[in-house]
Amino acid sequence: MSATRSSGSSYSNSRGDIADPRVRSPVPYRVGPLQYSPAVLCECGLKAARWISWSDENPARRYFKCLNARTGGCEFYRWFDTEMRTEFLTEMLRDLRDAVWKLKKEKNELLQAVTQSSIKIDEERSQLVAARRELGKISVVVQDLKAKNASQRQRITSLKTQRIALGTLVIVLCLLLASKIKM
Repeated sequence: MSATRSSGSSYSNSRGDIADPRVRSPVPYRVGPLQYSPAVLCECGLKAARWISWSDENPARRYFKCLNARTGGCEFYRWFDTEMRTEFLTEMLRDLRDAVWKLKKEKNELLQAVTQSSIKIDEERSQLVAARRELGKISVVVQDLKAKNASQRQRITSLKTQRIALGTLVIVLCLLLASKIKM
């Protein structure tokens, strides 16, 4: 077996194609890390977890590691798969891994864009509802002003009629006065 150790299930991309260190396995595990047999015990005496390496050197190669290694467990580490891959298969696995990670990253970016768009739509919808309410209030004011305007126009028409009547009356009175003075 090779003495080369993987960096665990994390990814170290020396080619720099995909730069997202938060990404772990590009595909879901078909079998849980402890669902295998026969059991392989680590130096702690516990069943070791079987993980899949996604490093550039060992893509899709399985290995055993102490389940508690990240929280103070032992240093147990052993390859499960022998290193019998051709360089072509290794490169193909890297390319497929990178393609999956790129698609996952694009999916996450699209989901974020959809979420941001949904938030913006909700905000604009709220603004539209507020604008409609304001428009409703303005419409009531406009209707009230139209009614007052119609009332004022009627009043103006009435005053014009009264002015004409008063003017006519003044003229008639002036004529009567002038005729009485001549007499």
